Amino acid sequence: MRTREYKCYYCKNKIKTNEELIENKSNDGKKVLYRIHKTCFEFREKEKLELDSLVETIKKIYNIEIIPSSFYVRLQDLRNGNDTYNKVKKSKNGYRYKLIEYTYRKKYPDIKKTLPNINGSINQLNYGLAIVRNSINDVVLELKARNARKKELEKVRDEKVVTKISKEIVVDKKEKKKPLPDWL
Repeated sequence: MRTREYKCYYCKNKIKTNEELIENKSNDGKKVLYRIHKTCFEFREKEKLELDSLVETIKKIYNIEIIPSSFYVRLQDLRNGNDTYNKVKKSKNGYRYKLIEYTYRKKYPDIKKTLPNINGSINQLNYGLAIVRNSINDVVLELKARNARKKELEKVRDEKVVTKISKEIVVDKKEKKKPLPDWL
């Protein structure tokens, strides 16, 4: 008898074994028909946590309690690489929520400076998102440069450690080359 093959709800690939299968459950404890790879499920959960963190950061910046649902769509478009404001799809590669949050924190002074000049909370949110959208590529380049510098520093530190170790080994070898006793 052949077992039934399921497709992952998120990635649409086949689920090969039962170990990879998670049947999503609702809060009521009832089974829902979503069948998901464990890796896809873990990725989605991680993404939800990153989105929650981003939302909390935005709430702190704008001193609001609730973000309008229309703004979530714009955040998701930035995450997915869509630009629905101009009805143009710029790229297929988006930015992670964590990076968007980092850009909001980095551009906080610029956003805070312009808030008194803009009326309406949704207009303020949109203007802040426009600032983030314009500067996120610069932040990506800055982070890449920072990571490259860290790798270079680690490489230099490793080279210094290797030279110190090799010098110590040379010293140890000199100490071990004592003349043999006469009785041997």
